[in-house]
Amino acid sequence: MIAVTGGAGAMGTRLCKKLLSEGLAVRVLDLDKPGTRNRMHRLGVEFRPADVADPLSLGGALEGCDAVVHLAGQVLAQGNTALLDRVNRQGTENVLAEAAKSGATRFVHISSISVSYRLANPYSESKRLAELAVQASPLDWTILRPTLAWGSPSCAEHEAFRLAVGSRRILPFPGGGTARKAPVHVDDLADAFASTLRCNGSIGRILALSGSRTVSLREMAQEIQALQGRQARILPIPSWIAATASRVLPPLARAAGIKPPGDWQTYTGLVEDACPSWHEAGDLLDWHPRGWKADS
Repeated sequence: MIAVTGGAGAMGTRLCKKLLSEGLAVRVLDLDKPGTRNRMHRLGVEFRPADVADPLSLGGALEGCDAVVHLAGQVLAQGNTALLDRVNRQGTENVLAEAAKSGATRFVHISSISVSYRLANPYSESKRLAELAVQASPLDWTILRPTLAWGSPSCAEHEAFRLAVGSRRILPFPGGGTARKAPVHVDDLADAFASTLRCNGSIGRILALSGSRTVSLREMAQEIQALQGRQARILPIPSWIAATASRVLPPLARAAGIKPPGDWQTYTGLVEDACPSWHEAGDLLDWHPRGWKADS
């Protein structure tokens, strides 16, 4: 039995389908939102309502499971750093403790490439601390660090970028949009997650999961607009101005009841490169990711 935390989400559902196709029994641990239980049962997986941030809700939820894929996490929190810490760090510690108590031996932790950024943000810091907890555990662990996910409207960060680029005639980019990305397709991620469970050579390893094409944010924007028959003007914003604005303006906007267009996490995502080599993971997992395309 394979347990998947956060398995009811779009990425988790893809992973569950992949595991089921390989003849594996799957148990999903996720929030008991309306319709979730029936949807998971129709998929053919066992569903256990659980909140990773609440250790009491995890009690017994991993009994009989040999391995855990820990996918549950909080990406965006609108300035609520305590929520990020509670779900990402404490939630990971809770799942690790329950896995060890229940007799599971294998733990695949889905982290984030932002852990390797030079400029940390509250999200990347919460994921970094979660990684440390995983490495300190007695389980046979693997840490996976995906880059920007694409290939589905549910990929929140990529979708937000695509919609913003497609709706503006002037595109302000910190540093001119020169940050380089290697986005990874959600179906390729599901394949990598499942393959990791079969690969003993991945135990004790931290693996980057990126796509096979590296492209700058400026190039991504231009290709998205070209697909729509449009051409926007790229407006370079000095990084120091963008960095200062990303720290000062969001608290003021929230205090005024306005949703800020971005924050420090947004800024770091726009200026940090996220294009590590995928070949180590590819060699270990027999995995060959596709390259980013604007029309998908």
